[in-house]
Amino acid sequence: MDQVITVFKSKSLKLHTTRSWDFLGLTVDNAGHTPPPQLAYGSDIVVGIFDTGIWPESESFREPPESKPVPPSWNGKCVGGDAFDPSVHCNRKLIGAQFYLKGFEETYGPINRKRDPEYRSPRDYLGHGTHTASTAVGSVVRNVSGYSGHGRGTARGGARSARLAVYKTCWGKDLEGVCTEADILAAFDDAIRDGVHVISASFGSSPPLSPYFESSADIGAFHAAERGISVVFSCGNGGPDLGVVQNVAPWAVSVAASTVDRSFPTRIVIDGNFTLTGQSLISKEIRGSLAVATSYFDGGVCKWEKWLKKSANEKIILCFSTLGPVQFIEEAQAAAIRANASALIFAASPTKQLVEEEDTIPTVRVDFLRGTRIRNYLARSPTVPMVKIGPSETVIGDITAPSVAYFSSRGPSSLSPHILKPDITAPGVGILAAWPSKTPPTLLPGDHRPVEWNLQSGTSMSCPHVAGVMALLRSAHPKWSPAAIRSAIMTTADTRDTSNDLILSGGSMKSSDPFDIGAGHINPLKAMDPGLIYDTRTEDYVLFLCNIGYTDQEIKSMLLHSESFTTCLMSHSYRTNANFNYPSITIPSLISFGKTVKRTVRNVGTNKNTVYFVDIVRPVGVEVVIWPRILVFSKCQQEHSYYVTFKHTNISSGRYVFGEIIWTDGFHRVRSPLVVFLSPPIYPLVGSNRKHLSLYRPVVFHMDIISQLSDDLLLRILSFVPTKDVVATSLLSKRWRYLWKLVPQLEYDDSNHIGDYKIFSQYVYRSLLANKAPVVEYFHLNLGMDCPVIDISLWIDTAVSRRVRELEIDIRSCQEVCFTLPSSVYTSETLETLTLVSFVLLNVPVNVSLPSLTSLILENVDYADDQTLPRLLSGCPNLEELFVQRHDSDETMDATVVVPSLQRLTMLETHSGTRGRYVIDVPSLKYLSITENVVYNFRQIENMPELEEADLDITHGVTQRFLRALTSVRRLSLSVSLSEVMNPSGMIFNQLVHLELNTYAQGWWDLLTHMLQDSPKLKTLKLISKHISGGSGKNNPNGWKPPSSVPECLLGSLEDFVWNGYQGRQGDRGIATYVIENAACLKTATFFPKSTDVGKKYKMLKELASIAAASTSFQLLFD
Repeated sequence: MDQVITVFKSKSLKLHTTRSWDFLGLTVDNAGHTPPPQLAYGSDIVVGIFDTGIWPESESFREPPESKPVPPSWNGKCVGGDAFDPSVHCNRKLIGAQFYLKGFEETYGPINRKRDPEYRSPRDYLGHGTHTASTAVGSVVRNVSGYSGHGRGTARGGARSARLAVYKTCWGKDLEGVCTEADILAAFDDAIRDGVHVISASFGSSPPLSPYFESSADIGAFHAAERGISVVFSCGNGGPDLGVVQNVAPWAVSVAASTVDRSFPTRIVIDGNFTLTGQSLISKEIRGSLAVATSYFDGGVCKWEKWLKKSANEKIILCFSTLGPVQFIEEAQAAAIRANASALIFAASPTKQLVEEEDTIPTVRVDFLRGTRIRNYLARSPTVPMVKIGPSETVIGDITAPSVAYFSSRGPSSLSPHILKPDITAPGVGILAAWPSKTPPTLLPGDHRPVEWNLQSGTSMSCPHVAGVMALLRSAHPKWSPAAIRSAIMTTADTRDTSNDLILSGGSMKSSDPFDIGAGHINPLKAMDPGLIYDTRTEDYVLFLCNIGYTDQEIKSMLLHSESFTTCLMSHSYRTNANFNYPSITIPSLISFGKTVKRTVRNVGTNKNTVYFVDIVRPVGVEVVIWPRILVFSKCQQEHSYYVTFKHTNISSGRYVFGEIIWTDGFHRVRSPLVVFLSPPIYPLVGSNRKHLSLYRPVVFHMDIISQLSDDLLLRILSFVPTKDVVATSLLSKRWRYLWKLVPQLEYDDSNHIGDYKIFSQYVYRSLLANKAPVVEYFHLNLGMDCPVIDISLWIDTAVSRRVRELEIDIRSCQEVCFTLPSSVYTSETLETLTLVSFVLLNVPVNVSLPSLTSLILENVDYADDQTLPRLLSGCPNLEELFVQRHDSDETMDATVVVPSLQRLTMLETHSGTRGRYVIDVPSLKYLSITENVVYNFRQIENMPELEEADLDITHGVTQRFLRALTSVRRLSLSVSLSEVMNPSGMIFNQLVHLELNTYAQGWWDLLTHMLQDSPKLKTLKLISKHISGGSGKNNPNGWKPPSSVPECLLGSLEDFVWNGYQGRQGDRGIATYVIENAACLKTATFFPKSTDVGKKYKMLKELASIAAASTSFQLLFD
């Protein structure tokens, strides 16, 4: 890299440690199952393996005779070293080999060839790297088997024609593979520069996971994704516990491990007449006497340190995993070897009976039932039983597969719970692949067996399976991005086994869920033709990081070219990572209010004209609504978006539920898993702005948690809780006894004291006078009882004296006259927001002065005279937002608003009638909303040069002069009659990009014609059907005539057309046809029919679908 962006501490990561490709459908010997072109894919693809190196002499890496020249895009190299000569060991198969030692030696000291078995070169000592490389891209080698001779067959990698580049980043340390962060990041930099297409990395670190900007693997994978390189990681071997999945970055693929349909049944015959079957890899028959572990190990615990120093020569020992317990079968094997036993019978749970690798001592795995039967037989036998074991057989198809390996790490992600991990599952148990001929199959002490092919298990083995499939997909679809390749793999994955039942989850024997298998079990053939794909770009990943709260500097430290990034504040954020365009959908917290997410799919199928329908498997307790339910594609590479709304319908909470959505065109099935966590209920609470809701969840506080929170944090928490509950916290502990008095938010609601005003009044007085907060941020009175005016005035005066910033008074009843607001409110220097509702009388003094007031809300209040409102507004020099709702008692009062600073104005008349003057003069206004059905004697609305958005629902008085004041708007909603507008032509709306018209209004179609002609930059046109007074019965557009010439906006700017309440009448069809046939840039036309009749809706859809669109990117949506 040219410069140092960030520095972080280097850590060490650990490695995650035939039949599998046949099981996945990529069969060499049966062309009937796999089309020859798919097997030939990959010769132009380079797969980089980040691991322990390579054993180049293996037949798996020989250069096939039909090999083509190395792709010209390759810039890599082969580096020599200990026992590795590039001129001899590299070829047109193994085209790159490099090693990285700096980070390892800085951490663990120099490698000494005289002391350490490691090679200071790309050569592999541990065997892990050779095995994974062979699995991913190994050449075809026939008649191979493991040490025992089992599993015999043809070995090859998934992308057997692909090229191999080895990056030795991991080194042997205490019989384990260790990889340092510094070496990993250096390898990523080289691999990107070399020109690899796919990177397979079978290593990781256990939770707690480091932030993405502190992880070399995540940073390197991000760099690779920026350059269009697919990266696949193993998900870890920490299962079956939940939440331990590793490598969870959304720009890489995380792979779980599964079994295949191959088994190794082994007969156990006791005394010639008692027979059971287990699993093993025993090449020849073994005989001996049966012995229980208690005879040779303390307490029957089969562990090295528990040996009683008694020889078990020619004995076959029975051990149970539950005693001790014995966590790993290797512990029991080492103990049996120390006791000099000839063989071992190991009883464990069914999920741990898998034959995962070559045993150091002949071992038969049985379940607890069989183990108990053997133990009982031994206890009842008058003599020492004689046992005959094996030899083992290799059987294909006798067991149901796949099932998730018990060791495979499970989700959810502990770092990014809104992204499902793992992504996909692939074979990872008993995988036969190449092995260094000088390395024993287990690396355990005393194991000196020579092998060239070895059985290994782990997510390390499943990872290269996915890498091989990625190489095939990249070769078949060279223009696909890494995200598109990931999508193809995930959306075509299988969730059922060979018995057509749901795949089982090893470790529990329950049906697997997405935390076990991700999107499912990989299906390479289906992934070749997924139909639809979900794609993402680098900027999407940047927004993802912004949304999880990373700073600009932390994000820049992850980017390959940080100069292209400015700041998160300049980015157009999703606001939530639920909208991140991932092939799976995860809602980590679904509250009662529901959640809507967006996804976008691209048509990559061979049929350009196709229609996809959606099917939903709803999670238990969740309502799922998808819109649109039909996606109509007219060409390849066309994109459509859809929305999924989740609603919590069940009282159950605190658990995950699962479902799926499937888009199908009759041939393709594009499946996305749904993961939803049902959160406890959340209740609305009026917060600092009455238009916005704060949320709080009932919390049970524990002293050990409270003791760790600061007073500031506790006060912030309490500020979202009603005052009555805040006061109640004084009973929790000594610390809380006085803390509630400092909370600056006070809210009093007498609905909890109905019929008992005296108690409520005492409660308000005591808590208000006891409050010691330096400033009252928010004071709210919500009164329904007949409270004495003097009490209300005193409470408000007290709040004003405490420099209140937000004041809300809502009085639902009064005794004789409405409550008169005290004069102290009109001269407050600190008041920023004032909300008055219902029975409140405004009697504004001449000396009114509210210099800090920016928001004023008046709902159905009473005014002393015509000058009350203008006088109040004159004393608010910095007012930015005004909401006025008037009722019948104001029918003679003028409506005059003259405020130079005002930016948002909403005026609502709740009753019809006749009024006097109506004057609005607001030169800084940006948003205007007027809803009324009033006939004014005089109306004047002008001087709004800054106006950007207007929403008008006016029955009377919309004149040309009125509309001319709106010509600067960018967004306009009109619910007016053309008879009121008279002739709107001649007024050009040069800035208008979004227009909404109400089709319930009389003559709306002619108004539409004028607005289309006078809005040259219009991008969105929306027609809605909303009831207005006098509109019913005169809104049929059958007499509509198209403009004499096509409007400029149709020719060059209109992109979206929405019709809500479409009826399909002759005039409706004419308007819809005219727009679609002439809008050259139209992207979507969305119709929501008014009728619910299926037959009528189908007829409408058929008519609309037959319209010849002028736009080549046109999409028709119909619900």
